[in-house]
Amino acid sequence: MQVAELWRYPIKSMRGEPLDAAVLTDDGIQGDRVIHVRRPSAY
Repeated sequence: MQVAELWRYPIKSMRGEPLDAAVLTDDGIQGDRVIHVRRPSAY
């Protein structure tokens, strides 16, 4: 297998950033989706 491009998305659904290299952990690429934004519950 050959990897053509490697991208990280620190905030889900926002613009990603290209990477030259990455640290891969049990949770995926280090720094990927570290910030999650959600609406308050409608209770």
